[in-house]
Amino acid sequence: MSDAAANDGDAIASLDISKLTQIYASAYYARRVCQLFCFLLLFIFFVSAFNFAADLFIWVLGASAYAISQGGQPWPTSPAFDAFDDVLSLWDIACVALATVTFALFAQLQRAWWVLGLAALGLTINLVAAYFGAMGYGYEWVDDTGANMGADMGTAQSLVPILYMSGLIILHAYFAWLAITGQRAVHRLPNDERMRLREFDAAESGRTWVDTVKSLFNIPQANRYAKRRVWTGFLMMIAGVANFTNFWRATIVFIFVCLIPVVATYLFPNIGVVVRALIEGRNLGQVAIDLTIVAIFLAFYLTVIMVIPYAVGVLSRACVRQAEKQMRTSLEEIQHLDERAPILFLRSFLNDTVPLPEGRFTPAKWMLDGAGALSTLDMMILDEGTRTGPTVALGNPDDPAPPYGVARGYFEHDSWKDAVMGLCERAVAIVLVLDQTEGVEWEIGHIAARRYTGKTLFLLAPEDVGKERGALLLGTALARATQRDVPAMIALVAEQKSAAPFGFVLVEGEPQLLCSPALRQYDYLVSLRRFMRMLPDQSSTPQLNQSIPISGGSATPIYKVNGASDET
Repeated sequence: MSDAAANDGDAIASLDISKLTQIYASAYYARRVCQLFCFLLLFIFFVSAFNFAADLFIWVLGASAYAISQGGQPWPTSPAFDAFDDVLSLWDIACVALATVTFALFAQLQRAWWVLGLAALGLTINLVAAYFGAMGYGYEWVDDTGANMGADMGTAQSLVPILYMSGLIILHAYFAWLAITGQRAVHRLPNDERMRLREFDAAESGRTWVDTVKSLFNIPQANRYAKRRVWTGFLMMIAGVANFTNFWRATIVFIFVCLIPVVATYLFPNIGVVVRALIEGRNLGQVAIDLTIVAIFLAFYLTVIMVIPYAVGVLSRACVRQAEKQMRTSLEEIQHLDERAPILFLRSFLNDTVPLPEGRFTPAKWMLDGAGALSTLDMMILDEGTRTGPTVALGNPDDPAPPYGVARGYFEHDSWKDAVMGLCERAVAIVLVLDQTEGVEWEIGHIAARRYTGKTLFLLAPEDVGKERGALLLGTALARATQRDVPAMIALVAEQKSAAPFGFVLVEGEPQLLCSPALRQYDYLVSLRRFMRMLPDQSSTPQLNQSIPISGGSATPIYKVNGASDET
């Protein structure tokens, strides 16, 4: 997956990271199907629990009123405790366990063809459940409509289940194909890269299954810093439903399409009846009433189609905002919450969070992609880096309030360099986004002078990739990090035409360009994860709470409190 480029006697290895990204994305989409299945069961659980609570509440009110009116006599009916079986059954628990195991195998990039059997079993169970659910509940309205309206809807009614099940079979066949391509991609991945790109490294946390369940239900790594972990985890579970908003929207439209034969069979002939009645001046009668009911139903359903996705989005954003408030930390706070050596994020304040590109459209991406939650490099470093250590950065003093992401420390203009020097020394890893600002230029020089280049990932902002400015930034940083000729390195970077360089790392002292022909979020994710997993043992690295001064002395932090700046 790598080759070499030479210019004026210098040789630089280059890695087309998009090849690894494509393999990783295939396994990622396979596990997202498992996640979708679990969130579907979670949604059904919440709906069933709400219905059970409503039925119980109504029974309590009815029993109380009956007891009062009958002088304390008990109500002859009993509460519908049998409905509790619809809330949480052993069958649902078994299905979640099956999805969790399949999710874990794909997340850990396990080479196991038999996992396709688990995926096929889960998809088959879902198809069977959908069939019996539709037969039991979904078409009662169709049958009642045909009986009450007196219309001959035999053909239309038979088309509805055919359309419904045909659509589900096609969708599940596509999901099965994603599982097959995902496992095939895992088998194509070299063993060393497989170890680097798997979701969880047992050596990092020692709680692989716990972390897997958290990831399955959208609970981020940063939840360990939350002030109320259980509440924050619950909020993120609810927010996780919005990661599949496009799928829910498509599902609603699909169900509506399946009902078109029934609606059309009744609606079109009776419209003619109404028109003739109006022309002849006759009483419209029951036909007009039925048409009005159908029109109201259609208007309501179309409104639901438009409103539900937005309502889900609004609820999700509200949950995310509340969860982020719980997980947001400052540099001062994180020193007490996490004593591991930190990951330092350096960038220009002009591009504080570094937005990432979405990439090209695919059906799997449209339905299953949850990368929107990591739409900035700042959030991606928080999610990936927290597995290894606390993620920290210097904050922009002009921030009205600290943004959610890497823990920020705010320093006076004359003390920020002391803070960077202290953090660079204790950091287990440094991620630096190249820019032409004076501050970033000084940081590159400091990293090169103190020989921290071996633990630094140098990246371009997406807007600079493939452009002359990007080649200048990358070539200059490459020359300073490797003590090579600056014009030669700039020319070497500019020569990479087939796949544009967007960063570089030093592997055992030798530079390696990271390239991609079509940059997307996962290129940054794969590069960041590989970099973290390739770091040498950092047991001797000073911890974050050791006595390298960043507060007090020459580096005086300014901590943000409720949007204000308080100097400590």
